[in-house]
Amino acid sequence: MMDDDRVLAAVDELDAIVAATEVATDDILTATEALDALAAKLAASEVAPEAAAQAIGDQTTAIYQASNFQDITGQRIAKVMSLLRDIDLRVMAMIQHLGKQTDLSTLPPPPKREGDAALVNGPQMAHQGLVQNDIDSLFD
Repeated sequence: MMDDDRVLAAVDELDAIVAATEVATDDILTATEALDALAAKLAASEVAPEAAAQAIGDQTTAIYQASNFQDITGQRIAKVMSLLRDIDLRVMAMIQHLGKQTDLSTLPPPPKREGDAALVNGPQMAHQGLVQNDIDSLFD
């Protein structure tokens, strides 16, 4: 494997997207199920009109339908991850085939980000980067 394996890091980032999307979708579906149950209770109750219950039911159906994005997104990201793994394997096979005659450490590093671009790192992987308490302590 390469010392600076940005390809596998990108795969890990995509994997994290899939995991976070699955969690979010589960949360949406759990909330939707609770709303659906509430709509059924409102329909049976004398307190709220049936029209309100129907509106809540319609909205829960829309949320269910919208939550299908995760499956499609996950499938697409999985394809990208597979491609990146394949590229990494092929590059490593080419390096081994060449007998490691090429010293990869002599290749120039990617350009450094400067200015505001250097400050933006996006969401961190789980258990990496700062936690909210670290950020809060900066303001104390």
